[in-house]
Amino acid sequence: MNDSDLMLYFEEQHKMFDKSIAGVHYWQLIRMALFTEVLNLRVKIENRHPDFIDSYSGIKMIKGGFSLLYHSFFKKSYKLAKGKTIICAARRRISQAEQLAQEFGTACFMIDRPNKFMHYPFSGKCGIVFSDSLDLHRSILIKMIQSVPTKLGRAIECELDTWYNKFNKFMGVEVSYLLIKNKIIHAVISEKIIESYYQNKFKKYRPAKVVLYPCYEIFNAAMVKACHSLNISVIELQHGYTNENDIIYSYKKEHLEYFPDKVLMFGDYWKNCVKYPNKERFVSCGNIMLEASLNQYKSNRKERLIVFISQGPYANIIYPTAVKLCDILEKNKLSNPYKIIYKLHPNEVLSWDRIHSDYHDSRISIVGNDLNIYELLSKATVQIGVDSTALFEGVAFNTKTVIIDCPQLGDDMRRFSKQYHTLLTNDVEEIYRYIVDMEDIPIKVNSEYIWKSNALKNIVEEILKS
Repeated sequence: MNDSDLMLYFEEQHKMFDKSIAGVHYWQLIRMALFTEVLNLRVKIENRHPDFIDSYSGIKMIKGGFSLLYHSFFKKSYKLAKGKTIICAARRRISQAEQLAQEFGTACFMIDRPNKFMHYPFSGKCGIVFSDSLDLHRSILIKMIQSVPTKLGRAIECELDTWYNKFNKFMGVEVSYLLIKNKIIHAVISEKIIESYYQNKFKKYRPAKVVLYPCYEIFNAAMVKACHSLNISVIELQHGYTNENDIIYSYKKEHLEYFPDKVLMFGDYWKNCVKYPNKERFVSCGNIMLEASLNQYKSNRKERLIVFISQGPYANIIYPTAVKLCDILEKNKLSNPYKIIYKLHPNEVLSWDRIHSDYHDSRISIVGNDLNIYELLSKATVQIGVDSTALFEGVAFNTKTVIIDCPQLGDDMRRFSKQYHTLLTNDVEEIYRYIVDMEDIPIKVNSEYIWKSNALKNIVEEILKS
């Protein structure tokens, strides 16, 4: 059994989906976070989101606090949501949510959740509201209950005592008791506040349907429950990377209380990773942002460019590989040398100098959010990384791919390597030979299986007919 199979077996054996506290079936709300913690303990993954501390410090917290308070007290109305498609997302600067809002125009309505307490400017024509007041309300209550003994806290401890030791023994790890207790407090309080709020709002200003991502976030899961109580359809957009050892879409039975009516996947590759009893809920549609970038950069020509795709947990594997490759390239003195770019993950840009102060080789250009990953992939001859979603995106740009073999690498990436003719190795000399030997040999693969084409059209059509 892999880890997700173990988790599925445990939750069915112990009827975890039936357990409730204060009327809340908390298991589905915490299972994703709990599973992630199990994986972290299993393979000793550190720095999954290294920018976390830096993102919530100093002037950013002050500005974010003012933003949160402003949007909490100066609320906009839900009146314009009536009869329309609601798009709910924690918006990044460029996202599928933003693209959909542009496409639907005034036929949709946006619920904008703060990203690190802040909101980005919104250029859509539709109405918009902010979820800050809910976040402020539940944050205060959660902190209070986590800090002060309460009847709810005692009830959660009694509930947790019935399965905590069994869970750790079964999964073979030692997940912190306090961590799980706080996760349950967060889940119960959040679900109560959010579900009640949106049930009232949607009852009064009834939308046609709701689009969100991803459902495993407690905010969105509670909204799904509110929608289901009012027979409002909920469509989820695939948010990012998933695999066969992931718990996000893995269930032994259908548990629809917090689960969307339909999930729009990037392509059949991802859909086939899903272990859900009713596969009809999953529809391959494509990735709006990737497809827009493929069109934007289609005239770019390949350069003698090698892009290392960094990730917080694997920076101490990926960066030394880049340095060793530079040594080999320098030793072989190619007449037309390669340019090496080390692309930081968006969640390690702020903390890079603090965590990796010794990772600064003049032969390697370290870039953050100032360079678009899709533009780099469109020009790169080779991409090198561990298990980033960007490696799958690079395939769509016909970029030769090297996956660095390491103990943390999952079986899904090994299968991906075989299927898409990538090099899987931890031998830097082998990486060098691959780059040089394959220099004039174009690699074209059928990326339609991973990224279905006509994404925007497909997604809009699926939303409209839901």
